[in-house]
Amino acid sequence: MDKEKVPTFDTICNFRDSFHIDQMRTVYTHYKKAPSEKGVTLEKFSNRWEMERNSMMYIITEKRGNVITASPACVEVGLYRGFEHLQKLSLNCSSVDVNQTESKDEDGNVYAYCHQLYFGDVIVVLDCAFYTPESITTQKPVCTAVAYYVLKRDYEYGICMAVQDRTNYHIFKGFKDQSYPATVMTEAKLRLQLDRRSLPAAHLDQLPSIFLLNATVFLPHKKCHRFGFCFNRNTLQQDLLRELLGDVIKLSSNHVRNYMPYTPHFHLVSGSYVSQLDTTLLSNHNEDILLGLKSLRAAKIQSSSGLICDRRYAHFVIRSTSFSPDGGFYVKMASKAAISFRSLKNGSQVEIECGWLCPLIGTITNLEVVGFFKEMTIHFSHHCGYAPSSLMFQDNMVNFEKEWPEIIASLQRYAASVGVRSLDTSSAWDLLMSSEKSFHMTELGRLMLKGMGSAAKAVCKKPGNSFNLAHNNHDYIYRQLTVHPNNLSETAVKIFSEALAHTPSSEQLLVFERVLDRSIPVHTVESCFGSGKTATAAASAFGRVLTYKNSRVALIAQTNSAVDALIKSSHLDDYFNPLNYHFKDFRPLVIRSKNWKLARGLRVHPYDHKLVMHKVFVHELKTTDLRSAYGPSRRQFVAMFDEIKNSEFVHARDVLGESKWQCLRLMKEVPYTDEETYHLFLNFYRPNCFYATMDMFIAYAGSYYLPLDYYPDMIMLDESTMVQPSDLAIFSSKIEREMHGKKMQYVLFGDQKQLEPFNSIKTLAPIVISPNKILLNLRIVPSTLTTVYRCHPAAVDILSIWAYSGGLTSGRSRDTDYIQSRLPFELFPYGRSRAFHFIHNNHASVKNAQSRSNPGEAQVVLRYLKELLACGVRPSSIVVITPYTAQEEIFRQILPEGVRATTTRKYQGGESDIVLFSACTTEINPMEQGPTGTDPLEKVEDSSRIHVENDGTAKKVHYISDPSIVLVSLSRALHFTTIFGNHDFLSAIPLWKRFFELAELF
Repeated sequence: MDKEKVPTFDTICNFRDSFHIDQMRTVYTHYKKAPSEKGVTLEKFSNRWEMERNSMMYIITEKRGNVITASPACVEVGLYRGFEHLQKLSLNCSSVDVNQTESKDEDGNVYAYCHQLYFGDVIVVLDCAFYTPESITTQKPVCTAVAYYVLKRDYEYGICMAVQDRTNYHIFKGFKDQSYPATVMTEAKLRLQLDRRSLPAAHLDQLPSIFLLNATVFLPHKKCHRFGFCFNRNTLQQDLLRELLGDVIKLSSNHVRNYMPYTPHFHLVSGSYVSQLDTTLLSNHNEDILLGLKSLRAAKIQSSSGLICDRRYAHFVIRSTSFSPDGGFYVKMASKAAISFRSLKNGSQVEIECGWLCPLIGTITNLEVVGFFKEMTIHFSHHCGYAPSSLMFQDNMVNFEKEWPEIIASLQRYAASVGVRSLDTSSAWDLLMSSEKSFHMTELGRLMLKGMGSAAKAVCKKPGNSFNLAHNNHDYIYRQLTVHPNNLSETAVKIFSEALAHTPSSEQLLVFERVLDRSIPVHTVESCFGSGKTATAAASAFGRVLTYKNSRVALIAQTNSAVDALIKSSHLDDYFNPLNYHFKDFRPLVIRSKNWKLARGLRVHPYDHKLVMHKVFVHELKTTDLRSAYGPSRRQFVAMFDEIKNSEFVHARDVLGESKWQCLRLMKEVPYTDEETYHLFLNFYRPNCFYATMDMFIAYAGSYYLPLDYYPDMIMLDESTMVQPSDLAIFSSKIEREMHGKKMQYVLFGDQKQLEPFNSIKTLAPIVISPNKILLNLRIVPSTLTTVYRCHPAAVDILSIWAYSGGLTSGRSRDTDYIQSRLPFELFPYGRSRAFHFIHNNHASVKNAQSRSNPGEAQVVLRYLKELLACGVRPSSIVVITPYTAQEEIFRQILPEGVRATTTRKYQGGESDIVLFSACTTEINPMEQGPTGTDPLEKVEDSSRIHVENDGTAKKVHYISDPSIVLVSLSRALHFTTIFGNHDFLSAIPLWKRFFELAELF
């Protein structure tokens, strides 16, 4: 090893024992006064490291005002001994960044970058000095950096969006890495950073509420002092490897007080005014339009609570372990570290270092603060390994079933130290925003821009005030509906009915008629809860591809759960078979992301495109006589064999037989590329119906996977009200670009009353309303599905008045044999005539790390549930729903086998015979109480979003007061819903008060 080379991360990790440094030789010289200690001499020493050129890598470990503490990288990972006395090197106003000496602040002084260094920044220190402060009785010297520079701190340039929120502006970065949250600045500070010459005369005195700026920014270095995991795990020296792991874990324990949640805000260096948001959205120049759309998407991404992924290890100690009913393993652990609750939260994946030869992957099921400790429960399954891959669709789960006993043994060590960090399977590369240089206008994009631009113009005109959007109250669509006769042929009706598996209603037939109409570029379907929206979408797609043999349809949604519902409603088992796909007119293909598989612990979806490809190739090889294979066909056989010979999906050798297997193995031809192989599969299978999320379909359609010949001509978007209009406009632009002039039709299925686009920025609320509301504002007449086939008629009566202005009707009879009619009075006192039951309790909810729980109410639900089971109700007929993930986890641990617990957002689109709804937020803990007479929700620590009322006003709503959350929760039951909560508390919330009033009427 070259001992004159400055130590790097690699040399620290790879040359631990061989890298020896001679004893430090100190030379004291008078240097300068320490600005923080008057009368104290700051002295310089040289040649701190005898074998190095007077330089060293340091990492910022603590920050207090303008004084920063740094530590040598070597000491921080515990790989050097004897130099701990250098661990308190400080940086202050006398420290100079040698790369920034020409930068000046507003007073003309050399810009002091020291105060803008952040915890975890990596720097190279060129010169040091030290002083002995008089205030310290031990007279221990304090080392101070005199000259340093930051590693890889590069400026970035691009468009940002400034959004006014009360007195501050939030600056959203609209280019490159999107993983940085907004930078918050006062208007006065923002003005100092703006080039005043760029401001129009109208904005010299007052900046607009939303505007774009051309910004110069720099970002704190992402690496932090917990980089000890960056070593080669394939080393043959396993003892050294385990020792190194131990050092990394102990490091976290020894430096808990230095561990702070990671908030990597970018810094605005300078900027120039570009335009107001409405000007860009309504511009005639496509490049300007794209800037506005990207800025809105950046605001969505960077205001999300799940944005930041803190990749540092946090030190935990194992407290207890237990086995889970599904054969997995629970580990409960605790820590004093100030962990980042944005990265570590209920339901997130984490990576654990516990002395095993590779990290173990688990899921956080509970996280709460108990005194000075953070207690975390992690669930492990057999699929607890993770194989990183840059390939978009490659499976990345590793099954440790054989090693499972050893893994359990390594986790059952009471009081053992483990390192825990967030597992980041996502990429900062945004699929919608990447590679877009210009905006391709479509009819759907034009409508979204018109709606957003009008709203942005109103917001900028009257900042901070409420305003009315034209026709904002759309309840008229549910009143006095007239269903016109359809013009479908008998054949079309038969095809549609076959796909639905029942006789369609007149409303459903009209929807199908619109789907078949090739002259309609954009159409919306407003469909209430339980109206068969997803089934209608799936059946319409089936009917279109069977009616038009050259048509292809993509069924997409924003979330994987919604895509899962589309797949379930399509009854794919009835259509796909590799033995007869040549004769099928409906040929589906499911496009899944590897991260979705990781989250669910699945290896592959039954209709995943890779699995279908392998089955098709095996079938082709099995049914082909290889003796006639010459030229191009022979090369095709070799390409198919190369693809399936090591397949984990099919046992090709057993299916083909030994003779054919050996014959194929001996064939030698020029290999196909991955692109050629996949196109060969498409030519055999000829798919005409795709299932994917928006992001996955963009990745699939924009890559070599899908050639233009197989592009769909219609996209059906389910749960469209959850999609932000800016995202939908960018999506349609990317699709248009890939189609090279071919036109795409869009059908949007959604319910404006249910889950909306998530937004936490009040100023943007009127702009990022759902696409369905924008189209209704523009007087685009929708189709409607207003007949509810799911719920009890009494539930439909109540919810229709409560949310839909009385415009819904029930498709079920009151004389049906409902379960509640067979229950004793004390369990359901109303018989078959009602659909809701309320059970009051006074148990207090408690706040968790990011959620709320109510153990007392959970026990009330459990007792009621056991009584239902004792009356003969099947466990599979019951679902327990709650808005909170922490409460959901309590139910998962106590509910009997077969009873499912879930959150409202996860159960969107789901249904069950009986729903037990735990409101959870009941009587507030006295320690959380606000002033007497205040809003009962004022002190509730709860996730919130901004909701736009019918009158155009925007307000913050919590889970328990969110109209869409409450509506979804109360509309999942086929028979009845029992609500558990505190009646006094809920009645103080207007929407719950109205519900209780209506529930007494029916």
